[in-house]
Amino acid sequence: MDEVIWHNGKAYRKGYTTGSCATAAAKVAALMLLRQQIIDNVSIVTPSGATLHLNVERPLISPAQATAAIRKDGGDDVDATDGMLIFARVSLRGDPAIVIDGGAGVGRVTRNGIGLDIGQAAINKTPRQTIEAAVREVIGPGRGADVEIFAPEGEERARKTYNGRLGILGGISIIGTTGIVTPMSEESWKSSLSLELGMKRAEGRERVILVPGNHGERFVREQLGLDPGDVVTMSNFVGYMLKETERLGFRQVLMVGHFGKLIKVAAGIFHTPSHIADGRMETLVARLALCDAPPELMHRGAGLPYHRGGDGADKRCRLAAGLSSHCPAGGGAYDRAAAFLPPAAALRCAAVLFRSAGAGQQPAGGGINGGVSMNDGRLSVVGLGPGDVGYLTPRARELIERCDVLIGSPRQLACFPEIRQEKRLLDASLPALAAWLAAHREQRVVVLASGDPMLYGIGDYLSRHADGPLLVVPGISAVQYLFSRLGLSMNDIYLTSSHGREPDFDFILRHGKVAMMTDRHIGPYEIARQILSRGLRRTLAVGENLSYADERIHILSPDRVAREYDMNVVAILDEHYLTAGHGALRSGADKWTGFPDER
Repeated sequence: MDEVIWHNGKAYRKGYTTGSCATAAAKVAALMLLRQQIIDNVSIVTPSGATLHLNVERPLISPAQATAAIRKDGGDDVDATDGMLIFARVSLRGDPAIVIDGGAGVGRVTRNGIGLDIGQAAINKTPRQTIEAAVREVIGPGRGADVEIFAPEGEERARKTYNGRLGILGGISIIGTTGIVTPMSEESWKSSLSLELGMKRAEGRERVILVPGNHGERFVREQLGLDPGDVVTMSNFVGYMLKETERLGFRQVLMVGHFGKLIKVAAGIFHTPSHIADGRMETLVARLALCDAPPELMHRGAGLPYHRGGDGADKRCRLAAGLSSHCPAGGGAYDRAAAFLPPAAALRCAAVLFRSAGAGQQPAGGGINGGVSMNDGRLSVVGLGPGDVGYLTPRARELIERCDVLIGSPRQLACFPEIRQEKRLLDASLPALAAWLAAHREQRVVVLASGDPMLYGIGDYLSRHADGPLLVVPGISAVQYLFSRLGLSMNDIYLTSSHGREPDFDFILRHGKVAMMTDRHIGPYEIARQILSRGLRRTLAVGENLSYADERIHILSPDRVAREYDMNVVAILDEHYLTAGHGALRSGADKWTGFPDER
């Protein structure tokens, strides 16, 4: 093509897509088959309305079929398929259908989510339509044709594309919505990234992790230990990818980025190439000022160099990490990302900052919460452990002391008489709690939970229903505490709960070591009854008020279990577990009270 566009003062020549090549090749092959003569050039009209006049290469005719090739021209764009031949082989059918398929070098779809069925050739919707229309124009309404699109170099060229990540294996894709390649255009790149997002959603994933590129992907895998299957590259298209995650119905998005990326997002810049927008240091200084940071730190931030890499980049990241309590860059990015999305969006955002460290990656500040808070400190669920605040972790205590509102049961709130902030009783209705939290999302709220909030606790509910990011700080679970007191390993336990559910005792009692968190409906007495009704030999260890001053731990046969217990966890043990556990308990448990009174 001779048409050009201008970009940054330079002229760039346009090209045409693999879809246009396949369409032209199919059209000229059909013409040659009907006329039984070689044709040297062909014209097509692209979906955008542009007319292309293309040279034909490698024409081949037989009475039954014809083959032709068109050489791909990507213009001055960076294109992995530029210069390769796209072939079409056409033969007539006995019915009026036109059947289009891919041959050698054209990839096959192996995963859902890109708009084509698994097993289909990777020939996208628009090229399929233009190929069919071009062939139909030649053969008329009464004939049918088989059209095979193939590309001998396709498998090798595909290694330079995103096809493997999209689940397209064995070759290139025949793509193009306009038929024309625009040099320096970002649309095809964005479309590829969006396709990958759609594929992840089609797999049933509700969380996506957006990273700038390979460094971010490696950081997620090696340092965060998160599922690499959730990772999608966002490149410079932060705003576009956020909108796409919201459109596709993801529930959670985690942005992982280096300092230069996230500080731009914190300034409200959602298309991040440096030649378009910068102001990284200015944004850092402004956020420091808003957070009442000392003036000397603002001067340090303003004086750091802009260049990538080297000492300046490392200093910027150390500064952002060291000042996380003053000005978390990731938190600012979260604020802007949340505001960027529609108010009614169900998508929850979070951000993590990382810095380069040789060949690997490390979180700024030494960890996720060392550099950037996963939820900007707004809503946290804190596990108190088994009960006694002496088992509270330092991180949990820090959040409780810094919160604006502390929510918990009367017994939980009574553990913190020194806290003068607003205290609120935990709603009996969890939907009512979620609604209250949504109405007070600007406040720093801590919801107290027993043990580990994610172990049959409130953490699971809030992680699914809270309106905004959630930080969960686990405590020591009552199960952990009881098994430690018994001197029993947890390696082979079956863990379950009777809270709000009907346990399947036939299944549960197949296990030799069970830990069950119980409630008033199904407690130790009901467990014992289920064991006796099956004629099984088991021993129960019942823990009451664990870690409190009135703690009681009893080891009983099922026929000696009483009807009433307080706040209990039950271990159900085969006989061969009893000796070691019982001995360890008698030798080391200063709150052992022996068997309960018969009732």
